[in-house]
Amino acid sequence: MRVMFHLRTAAFVTSLLAGAATTPADEESAPAPGAAVVTEARRRSRELCGEADFGAAAEMLKEVSKRFGASAPLTCDEGRVYYLRACHEDANGTDGMLVEALYADATIRAQRALELDPDHAEAVLLLADALDAGGDGEGALAALTAWTVRRPKDAVVRIALGDRLFTARDWSAADLQYTKALEI
Repeated sequence: MRVMFHLRTAAFVTSLLAGAATTPADEESAPAPGAAVVTEARRRSRELCGEADFGAAAEMLKEVSKRFGASAPLTCDEGRVYYLRACHEDANGTDGMLVEALYADATIRAQRALELDPDHAEAVLLLADALDAGGDGEGALAALTAWTVRRPKDAVVRIALGDRLFTARDWSAADLQYTKALEI
């Protein structure tokens, strides 16, 4: 059942990312001379993940980071590649140690993205996904809760927190987060 939840999440995130436009905040955090290259690399990495070519996606993002410098969006995208590959490998019955290592890599990159930009909401969502998938549901809840304390008007993270609380069967806390998200 846990695998199916993460597969649905991975499929949703992949489709969402494949169709998402780059936000002005993402473009501002990328170096100006290579902004178009960075934006294209991020777009292409999403396509490669959709094709399950995770190695090529990760390598491309690493190369762009080396060339133009690390940024929260690039680092977060790299973490998302590891997360999606872990979901894919887990669904295919791959060795549990590899899957755990991939979730750990995704967690590290999400943390690194937050170090680069503490306001990068996509990174906290990735961190929560990777922690939860790696077996640290409490860590995922803590990351989302801390974020909502610091940024109480972030409806997307509040909904993600509500979803986790709902899954944990904490109905009243989930209802509170959903209500607060709707009030924003």
